Amino acid sequence: LNSKEETEVLAEAYQMMTLAYTLAETDPRYFHFLQPSKKPTREMRDKTRREIEEDESKYKRAFHYINTNLKRIEVLWNASESKDDAEQAQLMGLGKAGGDDGDRDTDSTDSSDSSDSDSDGDDGDGGNYQTHDERGELYPVYFPLPPECRYFSEDLKERVKQEMDWEEDDRIRHFLKRTDDVHDDMVLKKATSKFSILKFLLKYERGRESFTLVLAFILNFVLLISSEQNQDSNGDYHGDQCTAGRICSLGSGLGGLILVFTVIQLVMRLLLKAPIAYARRWRVLDIERRTAKRLALVGIRTQERWTRMLYKTLKVFLPMIGSVLVLTFCNVMIYARFNKTSDAMRFAFVPVTAVTLISGVRGLTFPPFNRMPSVALLQIFLDVLLAPKNFWAIFSTAAVCAGLFGQLRYMYPLLLLQIVTISETLQNVVRAVFVPRKALGTTFVLVIIVIYIYTYFAFYFFASATEDDDGSNVCEDLYSCFSASLYYGLIYGGGLGDWYTDDLEQPPESREGTRAARVLFDVSYFVVVVIVMLNLVFGIIIDTFGQLREETRTREQLQAARCVICGLDKDLIEEEAPKDYGFLHTASEQGKPYLRHIRHEHNMWDYMFFVIHLKNKQSTEYNGPESFVNDRLKEDDYDWIPRNRALALEANKE
Repeated sequence: LNSKEETEVLAEAYQMMTLAYTLAETDPRYFHFLQPSKKPTREMRDKTRREIEEDESKYKRAFHYINTNLKRIEVLWNASESKDDAEQAQLMGLGKAGGDDGDRDTDSTDSSDSSDSDSDGDDGDGGNYQTHDERGELYPVYFPLPPECRYFSEDLKERVKQEMDWEEDDRIRHFLKRTDDVHDDMVLKKATSKFSILKFLLKYERGRESFTLVLAFILNFVLLISSEQNQDSNGDYHGDQCTAGRICSLGSGLGGLILVFTVIQLVMRLLLKAPIAYARRWRVLDIERRTAKRLALVGIRTQERWTRMLYKTLKVFLPMIGSVLVLTFCNVMIYARFNKTSDAMRFAFVPVTAVTLISGVRGLTFPPFNRMPSVALLQIFLDVLLAPKNFWAIFSTAAVCAGLFGQLRYMYPLLLLQIVTISETLQNVVRAVFVPRKALGTTFVLVIIVIYIYTYFAFYFFASATEDDDGSNVCEDLYSCFSASLYYGLIYGGGLGDWYTDDLEQPPESREGTRAARVLFDVSYFVVVVIVMLNLVFGIIIDTFGQLREETRTREQLQAARCVICGLDKDLIEEEAPKDYGFLHTASEQGKPYLRHIRHEHNMWDYMFFVIHLKNKQSTEYNGPESFVNDRLKEDDYDWIPRNRALALEANKE
């Protein structure tokens, strides 16, 4: 829209279509009056056939645009309100007929007002489409699609669906709670669409990821056929080297090309994620501040006592403090005993500390930290950094740079893991390991404890079983014995008994006095650790994968068999709803009441778009239903959404 006049024309067109829809709720014939007429008029007689066809084409395009961008929902007037209040709210919807904000100024309640006045009388064809009982009164509400909602992508839609709990009774509340996050995403995509380069990169993001993966496969194939061991004159090995000149140049070129694509992916991910993370955290920060101010005005103390605040702070950082103390204590004790530190302890120190520190910072959601901008900025940085696709973009860029400029070609095979970010099936496999991380962690600790118990028994009763042919004993001290038992007891298929018998050549019959005890020890270790414990870990992963698959199947079944908004079953709607109710259907939906119902009458996304419409529109320009719904949203009340009710079914009964 380039002018105020065009905005007013668009607002008037929305109102005309709303009026036609409202009248058609009582009699579908009203809607057909808006269709292009073939009957000649006086104005058409003065035009050529070509001019008439051009006018009809323009009208059809305008009609299609308005019809496509005008949305409809059904609002349940709460039964706690009196009917006079409902009628007064309806009268408020007569509102203005235009204004500066064309898209935002459409009068949804014109539909309710007009249809109410028609349905109060005797409408022989359509019947009274409004219903009123002890549960409340249903009204159709029309509104123009907010401009940013045209950038609602299928990927975002699928992500919202996956995060919904479809079996939960309060699913609509949680669904509409995502409105702000979805709105931020659409606003950002609308802003980036103004730049042709960003629009192009966003459009082909999936293709760019797939092409980068193909390049990574080609690069690793080149490395597979061209890499050789790099051995010096002393016989020491120093990594790999490439001896095929042209093939090596091809590998370097592929690495540079992959670097270009990974940098583009990193920049795009940061551009998409950083503003959204900033908006979400700052919105929470603003809510906390305004809440604290309102409570302070009425004399309610929001600042906790310093002892309570210190307790909560220590609680969120307790995992980090505990892990640092435990690892430091173990390293000190190992150094005091063996005059050297443990490589495993040193390797685990940095990642364990980093993970627990990040978890602690993200857990600072209580006063006064939840109102501190510095903490919010740090949490925004962590949100952007730890988003799965952002983290992979950073990691892949660093891996390519290490391979190209640091000659660390062993980083190149890690680029093949990008297949996980593309395949939904592989993501479910990874999720099957990540979701039960607490159960897997505690089970792994139990496995270590059981192995330690068996190690101590072996160290005490079967010291001779750990002797080599040259007379050296692997279990000269308990620490070395435990390290060896932990390693060999897991990688050998038969457990410690297999290690003792095959590698150390110490079968049970080699010691007559302890033969029965060795047999019992080896068999019990094999059963308890190798069979029970390890299969317990595998069982947790397999059960989680099956549960995720069942959740996906249940979600798909519920989407296909039940309306998300009203909760009515598909069979009930197909049986009781009229086959040709109203006019909101296409040729493919003819005779399919349920398909028409979830697409036009109770479209879940239209309810989210309506909440966005309320956020965009000035509160002084609300009509009756919009004011009613906005007040309910402020009170976190979602009773305005119809449950187990639909106008089509109730109109058919009447």
